[in-house]
Amino acid sequence: MEPTHSEPGAPPTGYIRGAAGVGAEPPKIAAAVVWFTVSLLALLGIVLAVQAAHENSRHAALRDDGVAVSASIIRCVGQATGTGITGDGFTCYGSFRLDGVRRTDRILGSSRLYQPGAEVAAVVDPHHAGVLATRSSVANGSSRWRAYLGAAIVITLLALVVGSSTWRCRRRQVWRRPLAGVSS
Repeated sequence: MEPTHSEPGAPPTGYIRGAAGVGAEPPKIAAAVVWFTVSLLALLGIVLAVQAAHENSRHAALRDDGVAVSASIIRCVGQATGTGITGDGFTCYGSFRLDGVRRTDRILGSSRLYQPGAEVAAVVDPHHAGVLATRSSVANGSSRWRAYLGAAIVITLLALVVGSSTWRCRRRQVWRRPLAGVSS
């Protein structure tokens, strides 16, 4: 089927009934994609930085204000890798007593498999009783700059995207400017 023309010199109407086709301008689409990417990278960078600050703060609270307790293992659950084929370690839950109150929570800082009933030397944050970690992880760890590595990589990618898109826009503007003294 041939496209039809309503009048001589008019553009073809195509095969869409009742409406003309929608024109998409590639520069506007590219700008939308760039701004979406920039927004996404900025949000991800902020989330990763806040998470790293929280992790370092939690470790500092356990190190500075933590109360030593003995946690009795209730159960351990195996953790699979991203593919689900191989094991990545274990998450264990323990019961402990703080200020005369028996509590149960996940034990941070270890991926070992413990037998139910085993006693583990642990440290709990007295201000947030839900933060329980093994003593060895608190003693061996420290507030680390590595916790911020993910955020730093994302922010670097953000800077590269913003820098390259700014460079491309300025480069395009230079080519569009008329030369001084040259008439068309």
